[in-house]
Amino acid sequence: MGAGVMFSRYFIIGVFALATDWLCFIALSSTFEAGSAAWMAYLIGGVVTYVLSRRHVFHSATSGRQQVLEVALFVGSGVFGALLTAGIVHAAAPAFGKNVAKMIAVGVSFITLYWIRKIVVFPWHDPGVAAASVTQPSR
Repeated sequence: MGAGVMFSRYFIIGVFALATDWLCFIALSSTFEAGSAAWMAYLIGGVVTYVLSRRHVFHSATSGRQQVLEVALFVGSGVFGALLTAGIVHAAAPAFGKNVAKMIAVGVSFITLYWIRKIVVFPWHDPGVAAASVTQPSR
């Protein structure tokens, strides 16, 4: 699959995850400070992103320990993205308002995490590589 197709699929999934994230952000920001609400909503959107990206973008077929590593790396990238999002919203909300701050954070996090996930989390995104890794027994 070409890089453009991969990015397009990641973008579509990102839009769906963003809708989930944004709705959670709106609901949570009525109870929590904007930075905290952004962090929690981002993590919920991250679960949506992992489930859909694993299947429809990176075609991961890992299992066993390799899948545990994949999940750990994805969670780590998600935590990084959540902290990045919270920091941007916290810093930018006083100047731009919480909604504009959230939009800025979404753009920065989206691009940053696409590359982290492509290079670090799912380096075996090529279906031929993924298929070969599944045939090797887990230790």
